[in-house]
Amino acid sequence: MDARHLRTFIAVAERLHFRQAAERLYVSQPTVSAHVQALEREVGAALFERGRRAVRLTPAGERLLGHARRFVALEDEAMADVRAWRLRFDERLRIAASIFVAAATLPAALRRLLASRPRLQFSLRTAFSQQVVEAVGAGEADVGVSRLPPPGGDVAGRLLAAEPVVAAAPAAWGTVGLEQALRLHPLLTHNHPGYWDRLLGRLRAAGLECQPMEVRQVDVTCRLIAEGLGLSFLPRSAVAAAGPRLQILDVPAGLELPQTGTWGLWPAGRALPAAAADLLDLLARAPDEAAAPRLDHSG
Repeated sequence: MDARHLRTFIAVAERLHFRQAAERLYVSQPTVSAHVQALEREVGAALFERGRRAVRLTPAGERLLGHARRFVALEDEAMADVRAWRLRFDERLRIAASIFVAAATLPAALRRLLASRPRLQFSLRTAFSQQVVEAVGAGEADVGVSRLPPPGGDVAGRLLAAEPVVAAAPAAWGTVGLEQALRLHPLLTHNHPGYWDRLLGRLRAAGLECQPMEVRQVDVTCRLIAEGLGLSFLPRSAVAAAGPRLQILDVPAGLELPQTGTWGLWPAGRALPAAAADLLDLLARAPDEAAAPRLDHSG
């Protein structure tokens, strides 16, 4: 099988959209269609159901997808190994990290790791936390850093850091109470994988009305809040990293906000590479971020 065709197939399967796959691969949409058609001729079965409004994997496509991912991962590993040998790298480390962690705490930890291991070559895959868990379980990463705990089974892990969830709002709103803010502005939800369903239940139990609006990424949520487009409940470190345009609101005494955390993950039953263990230790020792500005709401 042609690896280019398999990579194209994977891109379409992950997006269920030929144009978006073409944009991701920096090729034309006819090229994507040609690759998929060539692969379908080779396997002797249709891989996608192409409707007027949607693209779906066929049973044959679903069966091929896992094999394709392993095939491509093996090719990537082989090429990386040869390049590392040519460049005299002694170690290689495949990292999968959640988008939030990759932007917030991972860069500083990687800098310190490379300072102590200058002959280390790493690759970094960023994804949503559930996809990080899946990549580690499938053996596509030596170590993962996720906002979700290990589910057991093929994935083991440890808690690296815990932090509180806080109510975040635009600093430009000035002195405002949480109840009033929720009543007047959208609540940006489901930007974090671990706590939103429980938290929405607690808001209802506390009698706090809200207008939920899903935004699936923490960094995008922070930007929207900074522009005055709503409020949210976010990890404290995310609010601190967003800077002075965000503030932390006080919450009523009867409303208990959850804790969240960062977990280090690795394939269960395998020895954790020394470089991976060092990276997780560095992330666990990362200093706590300063709190975001908190305005006085006592008046």
